[in-house]
Amino acid sequence: KLFLSEESQPPTLDEEGNIYLISGTTHELLSLSWQGDLRWKTALKYPLGEATSPMIGPDGTVYCLPNFVKRDDAKIEVFSSEGSRVWDREEIDGNAIKARSFALGSDGLLRVIGSERIFVFRPDGQVVLSQSVEKEARSPIVMAQQTAYWVGAAPEDSSYTLYQMNKDGVIRSLGSFGQIDDQSLTYGWLALALDGTLYATNGEHLQAWASMGDSS
Repeated sequence: KLFLSEESQPPTLDEEGNIYLISGTTHELLSLSWQGDLRWKTALKYPLGEATSPMIGPDGTVYCLPNFVKRDDAKIEVFSSEGSRVWDREEIDGNAIKARSFALGSDGLLRVIGSERIFVFRPDGQVVLSQSVEKEARSPIVMAQQTAYWVGAAPEDSSYTLYQMNKDGVIRSLGSFGQIDDQSLTYGWLALALDGTLYATNGEHLQAWASMGDSS
């Protein structure tokens, strides 16, 4: 029997059909077989707040963000495919991560977007990049090969801005869209279609960009 809660996010599957999820009640990362048998479970170091769905790397590494959206202090926790802790991070060079979401690129590097900075990590936890962002991240980060996209907005803004960071860490604005009427309701979502079209929405306004793809 699994004890989940409204903070529990959808599970993630690996290539073998194993299931990974974070319990919002017990604050544990769990792995189940495709038949539903418990393979292993491990306690999270930072159990407060909500959690994203776990993310599985190509080598089976499991990435977790135990805090998400409601608490602006999310940390990174990384585990092996067998449930052993590999590494975790609260801050980089004195900068709190304050993670909002994360994504893996085709190069195997982990991109983590925070409310104030974007970080890039190697699978072993080594920091490749730590860079401030112009505006607070207001959406999850999505990847197209080695290019990252996210939506940002400042408190005084009346619209959202779509940002892109290429594989070399260069960030540029791709333009503004939408209407911000209530800053407390401005956390939106991004999705990338197979044809390269990027979609953004805040629940009321939908914007699409054709053939975003990878950039150099």
